[in-house]
Amino acid sequence: MSEWFYGIGDTQHGPVEEGRFEALIASGVIKPTTLVWREGMPDWIELRVMRPAMPPPIGNPYASPNLGSRSGSIQYYGAPTTTSGLAIASMVCGILGLLTCFVYIPGVCGLAAVICGHLGMNSIRSSPYPLDGRGMCIAGLITGYIAITLQVFMILGFFFVFHRAFKTTESWQF
Repeated sequence: MSEWFYGIGDTQHGPVEEGRFEALIASGVIKPTTLVWREGMPDWIELRVMRPAMPPPIGNPYASPNLGSRSGSIQYYGAPTTTSGLAIASMVCGILGLLTCFVYIPGVCGLAAVICGHLGMNSIRSSPYPLDGRGMCIAGLITGYIAITLQVFMILGFFFVFHRAFKTTESWQF
């Protein structure tokens, strides 16, 4: 779990664990205009930028949250995280690259998977708000590299077979 920092006025608070951070948001200590930061974010941003639409709390909205324990505190769903489009493209191209590497399509899908995978990992790492898709990027990178490797071996195999076939037909002189 990540540790959060937040600033109220000129004072920085934290590190705060994810659960405590969510409880501080639910209790109103951290407001939408509060600056927040966690490792991996390039800069401090307002909470409302990171979570544009915060859903209402679940449970009794009039109950006082007990921040010390889980029972009795107001639970709410955080803003849904989005998945990187490059991560999805990387995984899809990697799978297509594996499926099409035996048909002579010169590594286009595998190459696209590798490129999208590296770009997706970079965008996830440098995003100011949490992005999902790291696993998809890794899967796309692995399948892309495997597809490219299989394609190279298949091309080398074809050259070897045709070279051997030419050698044997040249010795058949009547």
